[in-house]
Amino acid sequence: MDGMSAFRTLELARSRWADIAKLAERRGGTVGVGYFIARVRLSAGQGFAVEDLGEHGGHMTIWGSPEALVAAVAEIVPAGYN
Repeated sequence: MDGMSAFRTLELARSRWADIAKLAERRGGTVGVGYFIARVRLSAGQGFAVEDLGEHGGHMTIWGSPEALVAAVAEIVPAGYN
């Protein structure tokens, strides 16, 4: 099972997305990771494993079944601030 990248807060996820968008713009391309962020609520007993190495940018990795992850989606928000 592959891990999924995540960030500790919405603000950190949006910051990373903005970095990706700036790089894509400089290269004359588009953002390849999408334009929305899913906020998830993970609770004990849902079958997830989470790795948080305390990185400055807030990056984490989540492992779990795709179906359980979809069920944990609490909200989908625009990645950009506009």
